[in-house]
Amino acid sequence: MKKVGIIGGMGSLASAHLYELIVKMTDAKNDQEQLELVIHNYPAIYDRTDYILGKSFDNPIYQLLVSGNHLVQQGCNIIGIPCVTAHYFYDLLKIHLDVDIINVIDETVQYLKRKHISKVGLMATDGTIQTEIFQKELERNDIDLVVPDEHNQRNVMHVIYDDVKSGNDITISAFNEASTYLQNKNAQAIILGCTDLSIVKKELNLDSYYVDCLEILSYAILKRCHKDINSNYAYLN
Repeated sequence: MKKVGIIGGMGSLASAHLYELIVKMTDAKNDQEQLELVIHNYPAIYDRTDYILGKSFDNPIYQLLVSGNHLVQQGCNIIGIPCVTAHYFYDLLKIHLDVDIINVIDETVQYLKRKHISKVGLMATDGTIQTEIFQKELERNDIDLVVPDEHNQRNVMHVIYDDVKSGNDITISAFNEASTYLQNKNAQAIILGCTDLSIVKKELNLDSYYVDCLEILSYAILKRCHKDINSNYAYLN
């Protein structure tokens, strides 16, 4: 039996939504058919973007390892990380944790290949954009990428930090302006490459044009655990 661990708190709403997605996405007839899951909501983990951009010397890797080891000690043999920017530290986590850690960037790119998407837009944190952790994987798979210009990247960061992370209403105009910019650059889909943007998709009821990394992570977890996917999420196959 697989036991899933989640390194949570980056942010907390995204972690809660991942659990909701896993439950909804599982083709289960009763509680007993759901996954065994441990969420370590650890909001004290230092801000990933601030560290990556040199705005802080507080390295999140140590807290990520504390959380990962806690989950391993709880008997988890699969770990999911509902924070895309934290995947900057993925290779280090793999070295130090003897457990299957799902890489949501790899899983998202594989989804785009299944859908024959050759050009995609990306909404993500400054940390994710500047480290090019998505760009490199997309390039390896011959998928062209469009990122927001400076003004629209500020819009995206506003929605992530000032809206979702701060518990405020979503500034729909800022999100739509960034989205329109990417659409006008002929993006066949837009990756919501920050798990806080999954909250935007949920609240605005966005369609599958917006590729939700939390949905991709939930799908990958269920596949690893040999669970069938609810037909409402068949578009992820």
